[in-house]
Amino acid sequence: MQLVARNHECPKELNNVPCVIWSCIKMHATNEITNYTLRLMLIHLCNKLHAPRGK
Repeated sequence: MQLVARNHECPKELNNVPCVIWSCIKMHATNEITNYTLRLMLIHLCNKLHAPRGK
């Protein structure tokens, strides 16, 4: 079983990010859950990128 998806299996915005959770959701979830999860992951990544240094 492959634990980390290759980059081309993840959404473009999540490139170079371990995608274990995303791959599992993509395989087993409905489109509604998948879209909701993708939005949450993108918000988290955006917040992480724009967070003040040292926090």
